[in-house]
Amino acid sequence: MTYITRFREYIKNSGIRAEKLEKIKEFMLDEFYKKRAIKKEAVHGIDSEIYAIQKARKLNWDTCKASQSFIKTFKKENRISSRRYNKLITRTSSSRKVSSLEDAQNCVESKRPLISIYSSREILNSDHCSFHQEHVPPRTLSYTGERTTEVAVKKKNNTTHSYTVQPVTSADGRLLDKFLLILQEKDDQFGKRVQKDLVVSPNVVIQASKSGRSSDEKHRTFLNEVVRPLVSKKFLLLLDSWKTQANLKKFRAVFPNQDSQLLIFPEESTGHIQTQDLSLFRSWRFIHKEIEHYTHINRTEITITDRQCYINIQSVIHNQLSASQFENLIKSGLIRARIINETSEEPEKPKDVCFKFYDLYCFITNCDERTL
Repeated sequence: MTYITRFREYIKNSGIRAEKLEKIKEFMLDEFYKKRAIKKEAVHGIDSEIYAIQKARKLNWDTCKASQSFIKTFKKENRISSRRYNKLITRTSSSRKVSSLEDAQNCVESKRPLISIYSSREILNSDHCSFHQEHVPPRTLSYTGERTTEVAVKKKNNTTHSYTVQPVTSADGRLLDKFLLILQEKDDQFGKRVQKDLVVSPNVVIQASKSGRSSDEKHRTFLNEVVRPLVSKKFLLLLDSWKTQANLKKFRAVFPNQDSQLLIFPEESTGHIQTQDLSLFRSWRFIHKEIEHYTHINRTEITITDRQCYINIQSVIHNQLSASQFENLIKSGLIRARIINETSEEPEKPKDVCFKFYDLYCFITNCDERTL
């Protein structure tokens, strides 16, 4: 068989076996995400087999059989396991379109002419990340066979009430110098005494709200006090489809120059193409968890549920992730979302850069301080 004949056969069969398997796995994961993360439906092993066979038929692979070992490997690769559910919710119909990975990527490609106008330094992205005021792990070591397992906390409200951070990153791997921190306050504002006592770091713009989350007013503050001082006239800002921040009139009120543009991710697609969700916030949460763990094991005498502590912790996390070592980490989210068509080296992670607890002393020359 000549090379041309083999190539024609290759095209006719929609690729080689390995390529088909990758397409099948991608389709299976996409369907699983829609069923579990969005529709909250029960999914079983037989469903995974059906997804695999459906995609195989579309790829003209009629002899494909989704074996138990194939399904088991797929679940292991994607950290999927059988779990007993502990809550039933009522199925509600929604008019919102469920966006698949393919839909999200097609949307990015459709905006490629606009994206290509801007350099990587001019392409910006922002998103919200919420933290509980007091984090309590869902599990604890206790005595086998006990009827009730109780855990003490300082305030039960702190385990449900949250505060929000909103940083800005660029496509060249920078974490911009300031970020928005929204703390939860009963009166939607800080009292005079609180304002007087708070020490706010220069990289933090602090706001208060009843919910601890963003709002129309807080978004205007974000544009005016976080984004505006740090950008030039020409930039592209990528945001979620949340109604408040998707309003072009509000954006133009702060940035009237037509060289500054707003690009909104399509609804229900942020899990696929929101770049900060794909990279930055995983590391942000990891550092936050490690700080809480350190204060616990060392019995550090600080009140970790105090306003000032929230500000200090988030300021330190932002400062650490602004280091040049994490440029590839930030860029990796944009590469995975296909916002930029680049390749980068394996990103360094905070676990290896910030928490080398196996090093007993500081690595800086002539510094004899212990790491712990």
